[in-house]
Amino acid sequence: MKNLLFILAAMFFALTFNSNVMAQAAKGKGDDKKRTPESVAQKTTDRLTKALGLSADQKTKVYNLALKSATQVKDIRTKNKGNKDAIRADIAKVKEASRAELKSILTAEQFKKWTEIRKKHDNKKGGGKAKSKGKAGGSSDDEEDDLF
Repeated sequence: MKNLLFILAAMFFALTFNSNVMAQAAKGKGDDKKRTPESVAQKTTDRLTKALGLSADQKTKVYNLALKSATQVKDIRTKNKGNKDAIRADIAKVKEASRAELKSILTAEQFKKWTEIRKKHDNKKGGGKAKSKGKAGGSSDDEEDDLF
């Protein structure tokens, strides 16, 4: 009788754990569809506003730049689907152009602070290279959100 109860309890926990894991996996897949250029631009603008104390005019300019960049990244991913090298190369060009334009939007002090933040971020990512986090293609979850 004790063995039967133990087996039932073990099956219950196994099923409960498995359903939680499956629910989390399904939840993660839906997040990619919700990531629009607008949401990426808003997230980027919010992050830079918090970190650098952007003015209202700067917020508008940063949002427009981030929206343009996010739209370009989305188009690159669509156009080069399956060609990781082309995607990386084209996104690098977009980031380079966006960073140059961002420099013209920020004050010298803000840009210096942003540069320091970028260095810390790049070091955490391993020198700026995207690392695999279990996704096919080896791109990180933040790669699309990391426009500048």
